Amino acid sequence: MASIIVRNLELSLKSQLRVRAAHNGRSMEDEVRHILRAALGDITPPADASSLAIARARPVRVAAARQINHPQPSAEPETSRDPLEFD
Repeated sequence: MASIIVRNLELSLKSQLRVRAAHNGRSMEDEVRHILRAALGDITPPADASSLAIARARPVRVAAARQINHPQPSAEPETSRDPLEFD
């Protein structure tokens, strides 16, 4: 699981977060996770949070990658070189 650090957080905001977490019976970290999930429209945590984060961060690239038709490798490799000769 990933971690983040929020720098330059106002003391009043931190205090409000602490009060909100206590009111909801959660730790401050758990309260932040809950707020982020709600803000991103996903109240329940996904089974694989890392793949969801990647898909949300780069939806165009992921969609474009799905549309590319990659050539299938052939069963026999191409041999365009002459065999080596050892004297």
